Amino acid sequence: MKPVLKLLVIACCLTGCATVTTTRQKADERERIFAEISHSVQNKNYTMEFNYVTPMTFTPHFLTSNYSVQVDGDSLRSFLPFFGRAYRADTYGDNKSPLCFDGPILYYTVDKKKKKKLRVELKTQHHSDYLTYYIEIFEDGKVSLSVTSSDRETINFSGNLVRKE
Repeated sequence: MKPVLKLLVIACCLTGCATVTTTRQKADERERIFAEISHSVQNKNYTMEFNYVTPMTFTPHFLTSNYSVQVDGDSLRSFLPFFGRAYRADTYGDNKSPLCFDGPILYYTVDKKKKKKLRVELKTQHHSDYLTYYIEIFEDGKVSLSVTSSDRETINFSGNLVRKE
């Protein structure tokens, strides 16, 4: 009976050690991924895809198409829908969303508020509309975006950062 008990104790100890190693490996992997994310954000080279929208005056809902924002150096490619109130009408003749455009990044800052979260603020202009994109990027690659416009209500999006493998 004693040899069986000894084997059981040894098996439990080995299992406990394996769990600690696995937990440490997962933590190291998360740190490595967050370092890659931070590097991409600092270098202004990343893409975000969004699957959920929260307008100010409409009900939140899931998006059915592929919507994204790409930051590439000093340029921004925004492909987002808009639901909400416009304070000034678009007179540019296009039927696209006012958040679908390519434009220059006029201002860009990255702030590491907490250990595992980045905050990005970028400003751009599309025709006469001045837009500010407030982006929060979490360690697991989840993204929260709030778009503030001089011509429209604020609108919020949720999604993921696209990691380049």
